[in-house]
Amino acid sequence: MSMDYGDRIYLQRLIEQNDDALESEIGLEAASIGQVARNLREIALVLNATLEALHQAGVVDANAIFARVQQQLKDPAMQPVQCIQCSKVVPRSLATQSPLGIVCKACAS
Repeated sequence: MSMDYGDRIYLQRLIEQNDDALESEIGLEAASIGQVARNLREIALVLNATLEALHQAGVVDANAIFARVQQQLKDPAMQPVQCIQCSKVVPRSLATQSPLGIVCKACAS
C-alpha cells in the first residue's frame, strides 16, 4: 500500500497536533509541580515561623523538635506510602503489602 502526498500531509498534521497537545499537557504538569513547590515552601516558612515563635516564648525546644523530625525521616516505619485503594498517604507502619501493592490498614480490614 502506497501513500500519496495528501496522505503524508494529513499524517504529518496529525503528528504535529499530537505533539502540540503533548507539549501543552507537559506545560500543565510543570505548572502544577511549580505550584506544589510554592505551596511546600510556604508551608515550610509558616512552620518555621511558628516553631521560632514558640521557641522564643519558651513553649518548645526547637532543637528537640528538629532532632525528632530527623529521627522520623530516617525511620523506615515512618516513611509515607500511598494506599492503592483509597490513595491516602500514611506512615509505612500503618500500611501492609498486598499482592497488588501497598494498602492502608483501614482498606486492608
